[in-house]
Amino acid sequence: MKRLLTLLLIGLPYWVSAQSDEYDPYRLYTPTQLQEDLAVLQRAFVQLHPGLYRYTSPDSLNLAYRQAVAQIDRSMHDVEFGLLLRPYIGRVRCAHTGLSISKERQRYLRQLRQPPLPLSLLVRGDKLFVATQPMQATGIAAFEEIASLDGRPATDLIRQFRPMVWGDGYSQTATDGMLSMLMPALYRAAYGYQDTLTVHLTDSTGRLRKVALPTRGVSARRLARHAKADTVRRQRSALPTRTVLNRRGIRLSVVREDSAIAVLKIDRFADGPMRRAFAAAFKEIKRREIRQLIVDVRGNLGGSAQTCRDLVRYVATQPFVFWDSTVANARTARIPGVKTWLSSPFAYIDLRFRLRRDDHGNLQLPTYRKTVRPYENRRFTGPVYILTDGLSFSAGSIFPALARQYNPNVRIVGRETGGGAYGCNAGQSIFVQLPNTRMVVKIPAYRIRLPLPGRDQGRGVMPDYPVAYSLDDLRQGRDRDLETARQLMSRDRATSNTLSNSR
Repeated sequence: MKRLLTLLLIGLPYWVSAQSDEYDPYRLYTPTQLQEDLAVLQRAFVQLHPGLYRYTSPDSLNLAYRQAVAQIDRSMHDVEFGLLLRPYIGRVRCAHTGLSISKERQRYLRQLRQPPLPLSLLVRGDKLFVATQPMQATGIAAFEEIASLDGRPATDLIRQFRPMVWGDGYSQTATDGMLSMLMPALYRAAYGYQDTLTVHLTDSTGRLRKVALPTRGVSARRLARHAKADTVRRQRSALPTRTVLNRRGIRLSVVREDSAIAVLKIDRFADGPMRRAFAAAFKEIKRREIRQLIVDVRGNLGGSAQTCRDLVRYVATQPFVFWDSTVANARTARIPGVKTWLSSPFAYIDLRFRLRRDDHGNLQLPTYRKTVRPYENRRFTGPVYILTDGLSFSAGSIFPALARQYNPNVRIVGRETGGGAYGCNAGQSIFVQLPNTRMVVKIPAYRIRLPLPGRDQGRGVMPDYPVAYSLDDLRQGRDRDLETARQLMSRDRATSNTLSNSR
């Protein structure tokens, strides 16, 4: 109890915020105010960001800053200014660096209850498609190509918004995935709300078809549930399974036609309760005598490092170090005259008391540099097939990288991850409020490097078996990642049986 009270008292300055003035959503900020906010952002990057130049040279980042300054040639709303800032922030190429609108703007938007775009979108290169069939009876099919939205050509929209999204480093699959996810919100921010969305669709012969979609009655939550249900249907048709455990963001299923194969779907890496869910899942895997395991981290945006490390312990064949290097820029998140705070009281304790200087003078957090042993009785000993894609970020990217490094029987199937192959800038987060628009910049506290051989090239975790989808694959509802994993399993099992018979 005393420890809890101490943590609360230490963290209080970082959690308590002052009461804001009455918010005017139509307020225009002067160029002087906007330039001051941009200067604070640059100052925060230089002072606090541990991986500022990990993937981008100082000259390139300074050029992006000057380009942003040059665009501040008039008064702007805070939302317009946020769109202006995003390409500069994106040049850092760090998935854990972000920008959010002010709490006052968020509260205002909640009160308006404006519905989102009534379409889920899919970006493939310079083309835009309908990602899932709309909930309304519109006659629009999934994966039809979109020529324009409200008369704005799709190619122009992609070119406009692509610099406003980013992953770690240079992963193209990451930017396509993030743009697919964020384009509806970016479109609303750039062009406002309308009662009807006019969509022009094009068929294989190039003929255009116009559809007007009402936006009222659509909710973001219903759209997300609809899209997830569509994905689950596609996966179950590719590999029919029966769910045997479903809790805390994980789902364990066994293949109907072969009960010795299991699929472990992990939506995110949550904290403590999820580690108990992992224990239950691997206990069930052992009880059912599962011989081959698919771990699906597609669309897993990350989460708890401790939970990710715990999962590695279930598949590693040798003792391992989770992170080789965890470097911070400073022991404090403070910038004189600027409001800043940390993601938790524990972040303050780590920065203030647990950092140690290494032989090169860097401030290292030693927590994750200790050697960890795999679980002895609960560890899965058969071959593991990990499914990844461009939305596997942070812990969702660290897990496949380390699992393959510490287990020769791990194979990765799918596409390059959005998170870096050699780590990322992550751990705890530092938040900086821009003084005038009150937008909040999120900056990672640590530059993390995984204990892997070779040099960081700024790419994600590359699959051993790359899988590409054609439009026909998508329209037919195929899950080619699962299909490929199933083929590998059959081949590996046949090889194993041949070797056993020859002895």
